[in-house]
Amino acid sequence: MYKRIIHLFVLSCQKATFLIEKQLHTPLLPLEKWQLRTHLSLCKYCTAYKHKAVFLDNIMADERTADESNHSFSEQEIDRLKEKYKSLSVNRRKLCK
Repeated sequence: MYKRIIHLFVLSCQKATFLIEKQLHTPLLPLEKWQLRTHLSLCKYCTAYKHKAVFLDNIMADERTADESNHSFSEQEIDRLKEKYKSLSVNRRKLCK
């Protein structure tokens, strides 16, 4: 019984990452927003995951709008995405120190 009450307020990391992904595509319910905010305030790993998920979603959105007709990535585009991700990772490491 107590476990149910605790999990009502504090999400598992698995549920939190699901809500992070869901939030990128659809609005969350007020309870879900509150639960996710609470979890993210306590969990640095899910917070990092959220930043990466938002970053990748933004890159993919930019790529989708740049060329709607091309549905595959060229080697140059893959290399460019890797470089963007590496630069983000380096910048985040500097901020965490």
